[in-house]
Amino acid sequence: MPLTENKEAVRAAISATVTPALAYTNISKGLALALSYFNGVPLSGSRIVLLVSDGAAVVNPDTEMELRKQFKEQQVSLYWLFLRTANSPGIFERVDDPRLDNAEAMPEHYLHLFFSSLNIPYQAYEAENQEAMKRAINDISQLENKPFHYIERIPKQDLSIYCYQLATVLIILLLGLKCGEFR
Repeated sequence: MPLTENKEAVRAAISATVTPALAYTNISKGLALALSYFNGVPLSGSRIVLLVSDGAAVVNPDTEMELRKQFKEQQVSLYWLFLRTANSPGIFERVDDPRLDNAEAMPEHYLHLFFSSLNIPYQAYEAENQEAMKRAINDISQLENKPFHYIERIPKQDLSIYCYQLATVLIILLLGLKCGEFR
């Protein structure tokens, strides 16, 4: 979801994480949706996609080229907070057994390789505990601390004083006419 102050939506998203998973994450659709939030938005400030995932996903080959194109067009940086579970291989690890070196056996590693190949600003973090998560968030905050520019339309001249003066004169005129009524 886009950045929001809607606390109810954020709570609902957090609550959804406790429901049983399908053991498949459609990462391609999620990334495409995140990138679509930048369509038609002028380039100003930091533009990032922050992916928080356990890594058990692969990029759909049909959408791989489209994702590459969208990341380049939107000029977006990608940060991945990999929620590493105990005893799972990390995203940076390589295996010695070639039979285990594939996207099915190591989806996290291959997802990291895909993100690295996008030729965009990309950084991955392994968050195994609360402290690692805090360090990653602080690091991202330091890297993406660009000023946000926006346009605010300001009237050329404030005419409200003239409107109040005209209204006052008209009210006095009406009161004068009312007092001058004859029966």
